[in-house]
Amino acid sequence: MRWVHNIHLWLEDMDTFAADVAALHADYHDGTKGLVTAFMDELCWVKHDVMDPVGGQQSKLPPPRVDMQLSGQVTWVGKSSMEVTLELHECGPSSSSSSDLGGSASGTTTSTTSGGTSEGQNSTLVALSRFVMAARTSDFKKSCAVDALVASSPSEEALFNLGALHQQDRLDR
Repeated sequence: MRWVHNIHLWLEDMDTFAADVAALHADYHDGTKGLVTAFMDELCWVKHDVMDPVGGQQSKLPPPRVDMQLSGQVTWVGKSSMEVTLELHECGPSSSSSSDLGGSASGTTTSTTSGGTSEGQNSTLVALSRFVMAARTSDFKKSCAVDALVASSPSEEALFNLGALHQQDRLDR
């Protein structure tokens, strides 16, 4: 099997990670409320084109044995839904760093998918994605309120404003 066919595993990991980030924001780990993925709003591969080592076709995906880091944060909150923005980075000692989410935000969560740590390593942004998560009651029959998002820095305020624009775009569709 070609390594590019494993993209569904990345999407599954991103979806699960977005739910974890949303649950941390909403404090839903007690089982009284639930979260569902309403939809993936966007997935943008931003890494430069590379050649698939097996098929010889161009791909934006990283090589198969590279450490990957997934980070994300809640970037917009409505009455019963929230937008979670994720970044997928390829970690390595010679990569260049370019993260929009930053690591200092209190709502930022990070996971390294290879089991190792990326401390002290540079990273290259591979993909950006946005998920909309909906808050539900424990029986998943009704929507429930989500805690407000409080921006504590200018960069978090900018991300929130961008999330509000994304929400307006979703309403206009």
